[in-house]
Amino acid sequence: MTVPVVVVEFDGVVERVRRLVREVREAAAQVVARALAVARMLPPPVGVRLVQLARRLDELVRRLVELIDGLSDPLGRPGRLWETGRRWVAEFGGPLSRQVGEIHPDHLAAGYEWDGRAAEAYEVAADRQRAALAALGGVAGEIDMALGRLAIAICGMWAAVAAMLASAAVQLTAAALAVGTGAGVPAAIVLAVTTMATVCGGVATGAGTLSAVIEWVTDSVSALHQRLVDGEAFPGGGWPGPSTERFRDGSMSDGSPSGWRLAD
Repeated sequence: MTVPVVVVEFDGVVERVRRLVREVREAAAQVVARALAVARMLPPPVGVRLVQLARRLDELVRRLVELIDGLSDPLGRPGRLWETGRRWVAEFGGPLSRQVGEIHPDHLAAGYEWDGRAAEAYEVAADRQRAALAALGGVAGEIDMALGRLAIAICGMWAAVAAMLASAAVQLTAAALAVGTGAGVPAAIVLAVTTMATVCGGVATGAGTLSAVIEWVTDSVSALHQRLVDGEAFPGGGWPGPSTERFRDGSMSDGSPSGWRLAD
C-alpha cells in the first residue's frame, strides 16, 4: 500500500506550523504593544477597555502556544506508525497466512497415509491449530488498520492547525498594520482577540477529535488482546496441543519432507 501524501509531507507541515506560530506571536505582540501605548492617551473608559483586550490577546497567544506544544511530542511519528503497521502485515500476517494453508489434514496426509491413534491425534490437533492460526491471521491486518488510521488522523490534525494558523497570521498581520494609526486600534484589537479565540478553539477541537481516534485505537488493541486469550482458540491462554501423548503407534508412509510436527 502506498504511503499517503499527508504522511510523507508530515515533517513539512509541522515545520510550517512552527513558522506560523512565530508569525502569529510577532504580529500579536505588535498589536498588544500599540494598543497599550494608545490606551494611555485615551479617556479612562476606552483606555481601560483597550488594556483589557490587549491582556486578553496576550493570554490567548500563550494559550495557543501551550496547545501546540502539548501536541508536539506525545502523539508519535505518523511515518513510523504507518511503517510499523505495514511490517505487521508483511512480516507476520503474510507468513502466517501461508502456514494456515499447510496446517491441514489433507496437506499432512493424516488419516489415509498415517495409521493408528497418532494419526487421529495429529488430525484433530491440526484442525485446532489451524483454527488458532486463523484467529491470529486477522491480527496483523487490524493492527495495520489501527496504526494507519492513527497516523492519518495525526497528519490531518496538524494540517488543519496549519490552515487555521495561516488564516490567523493574515488577519493578525492586517491588525498589526491597522494599529499604526490611533483610530484603527480599537477595531484591530477586537479583530485580533476574536481571531486568536477562534484559533485556540479550533486547535482544542482538533485535539479532541484526535483523542477520539486514539481511544478507538486503544479499544481495538484491547479487543485484539481478548481474542488472543480466547479459551476456545487458545485453551488456557496457550497454543492448542494434541489431546493425547500416544504418538508411538503412528507411521508416515509417503516419505513427505514437510517436517511438520505438533507443538508441545
